[in-house]
Amino acid sequence: MLYLIGGSSRSGKTTTAKRMLAETKIPHFSLDYLMMGIANGVPEMDINPTDGDFKNGQRLWKIINPLMTAMVENIIEGVQLIPSHVSQFEQCYLGNVKTCFIGIAEINIENNIDKMKFHSSMTENDGLRSFSDQIRIREDQNR
Repeated sequence: MLYLIGGSSRSGKTTTAKRMLAETKIPHFSLDYLMMGIANGVPEMDINPTDGDFKNGQRLWKIINPLMTAMVENIIEGVQLIPSHVSQFEQCYLGNVKTCFIGIAEINIENNIDKMKFHSSMTENDGLRSFSDQIRIREDQNR
């Protein structure tokens, strides 16, 4: 059985995959590792982490699809899993693929950004580094 976990950025995909690993001993693979490896090692593929999840998901599908086909008894998680692509993949492997997409249910931008920043590595290229501060400045200006 192949388990796919997709969804929005910082919604808990990796946390869910790690928990499944702990409970089931099924290994997990984050597509972020693949994306960063290609972005840094195969520049001609034009993968740039700042280009957006959907754009990178489209570009990476020609690698993700055969990767998923080759992996059995694994968990693959990543924001790069596009629901329409995954749906077509599931049709080819009826009963052998389980999919879950995770999102953020609560619509409270400031609170969600604070939560995402808390769970972020806050690397230099992390767009959330000053994002909530920018929102607060705009809110203060609008009052």
